[in-house]
Amino acid sequence: MFKVHLGDTPHNLAESDFEHLARKTEGFSGLDISVCVKDVLFEPVRKTQDAMFFFRNPDDMWIPCGPKQQSAVQTTM
Repeated sequence: MFKVHLGDTPHNLAESDFEHLARKTEGFSGLDISVCVKDVLFEPVRKTQDAMFFFRNPDDMWIPCGPKQQSAVQTTM
């Protein structure tokens, strides 16, 4: 079910990770798994919304960070 709800979203989960998740969620419905996957997929969005400091990586992307990160810029999205 986790694979189905991830669809073509890039991830680095191994088959053993899916097996572990299946054991941990025995008895969950498809909807339960769907909600779980969506919650995890939105974590980077929540982290970015709450961040107050960002740094620019070599690919010219802004990454949330702490205030002590070298070249951190205080701003919000």
